[in-house]
Amino acid sequence: MDRMIVNKEKLFEAFGELIYAVAKIDGTVQPEEIEKMKSLFQYKKGGEEVIWSFNYETKNDNKVKDAYEKALSVMIEFGSYSGYPELIRILNEVAAASNGIDESEKFLISRFEEDLLRGLRARPIDG
Repeated sequence: MDRMIVNKEKLFEAFGELIYAVAKIDGTVQPEEIEKMKSLFQYKKGGEEVIWSFNYETKNDNKVKDAYEKALSVMIEFGSYSGYPELIRILNEVAAASNGIDESEKFLISRFEEDLLRGLRARPIDG
């Protein structure tokens, strides 16, 4: 089976794609969401990749479903990572930045948690 090789750079790019999907799911990426995302990642390790990826998705107005599925597959392929709980917190912070978290954002964040957990459990054990 051909598996993609996922390094931390690709993982951080996937974070940006997922944050974009959550910000976009209610129809439009709001300026407050962009500012919140940038402020959270500006000085973080991997932040440059996250911001670049978020901006790329936004500029190209990519579909939420495509960004979500691509990000999820990269994270599952990467495997367990101690930064996933912080990512969930960040998704909620970005979603809340513009008039609070709406139902579509809440649903997508919840679905991501479930899909990631399911995907990580289904991964073959290496070795």
